[in-house]
Amino acid sequence: VWNIKLHSTRGGKYPAKEYMPITEVYEIYNNMITCVASGRLINNNYSMEENFFSIFDYDQDDTYTFKVTRPLKEAGATELRLLRDNISLVYNKNNKHSR
Repeated sequence: VWNIKLHSTRGGKYPAKEYMPITEVYEIYNNMITCVASGRLINNNYSMEENFFSIFDYDQDDTYTFKVTRPLKEAGATELRLLRDNISLVYNKNNKHSR
């Protein structure tokens, strides 16, 4: 889970003049990080338990609910570098043909 402030949604569907808070959920699999959901953290009215959180994903126009099965912790430098490198890799791959 990642909190960041961006000038647009991750997919670029909603640009903004001011920074907007975005909550993102990433999955690590085979040393690659992929974004599962990116959007606004919302109150979860569907569960009486406290170990759930929901994100409204602007680009997908959908709500995703996640159950916290392990304690969340602040990412270390290694995880942050892996995240940054993977985001750059995907961004460069997606924009390679637009030059």
